[in-house]
Amino acid sequence: MKTSRRRFLETATAATALLTLNALPRSVRGAGDGTGKVKIGIVGSGRVGGTLGSVWVQAGHEVMFSSLHIEHDRELAASLGTNAHAGTPPEAATFGEVVMVSVPYHALPDVRDTVGELLKGKVVIDTCNPFVGRDGEIAQWAREKGAGLASKELLPGARIVRAFNAIGYARMGQAHEEPGRVGMPIASDDAEAVEVAAPLIRDIGYEPVLVGGLEMGKYLMPGTPLAGEHTPEGIREIVATLEKASRSAVEVRYGGQPHPDAIAASRKSRPLRRMASPFPAHGAHAAGPRSVSRRKHQKNHQVAAVQRPPQTFCSLQPEVYAVVLNR
Repeated sequence: MKTSRRRFLETATAATALLTLNALPRSVRGAGDGTGKVKIGIVGSGRVGGTLGSVWVQAGHEVMFSSLHIEHDRELAASLGTNAHAGTPPEAATFGEVVMVSVPYHALPDVRDTVGELLKGKVVIDTCNPFVGRDGEIAQWAREKGAGLASKELLPGARIVRAFNAIGYARMGQAHEEPGRVGMPIASDDAEAVEVAAPLIRDIGYEPVLVGGLEMGKYLMPGTPLAGEHTPEGIREIVATLEKASRSAVEVRYGGQPHPDAIAASRKSRPLRRMASPFPAHGAHAAGPRSVSRRKHQKNHQVAAVQRPPQTFCSLQPEVYAVVLNR
């Protein structure tokens, strides 16, 4: 009886451990030694990639550097010791449990074509910034769309964490001397990817501060209020100011009423109260004097509906404003 119970407990414990392992992000499951050290592949080992990769090697991680200049990568790896390696971009993307892409923005389509399939399902740290003077039309498109959402479109299937975008590379190499003093704003739509990236950001010397989803990635670049060095609390205060300013701008533009797109989006969510329209669907009746009168009546009804309190349309008002901020 005791033996059977012991076997049952051993089996249950093993099953629990397996379930816990499967619940972890795939990039973490392969870490192997349980020390928290991760294999990192770097696609683009220039100033940013080379600097960050060097600090990670010093922190005990294994790093493979790659770029269009393999000799440079070999020299860099040789100078850092046995935990540093050099390879081609496909080799680095395969090697890395986490991959950092650090290339000029105009090169992202080439990265997609070369290693895009290898990045699917992996945590990808995106340091790339679109500069119109350097990157041309794709930078203009990325700025209009928002750099975070643009990177997500260019690298489909990658679990993107946008980070290391708004601080100069020279400072990145020194941050570990005063760990946690400076915050690092990051943006991602993937909570597990953030959990994986956060310790790596701390190893560089920064305290990661999640500012929102990838739609907030447009603020993580030079020339924005979040650019430069700020304390973690300072970053949170800036984000709160940005959100408040965006709300105020929307209210001024629309006379204190919710944006029409926000109203439409909120109706797709779970409203506290759904208003049933008394009017038939468009086209249900032939055009004529009565239909013109009906449209006028319907327009008046919609104006009255807009003047209702915001909670009428959406149970989570921040989601409404998120739609507005994306415009």
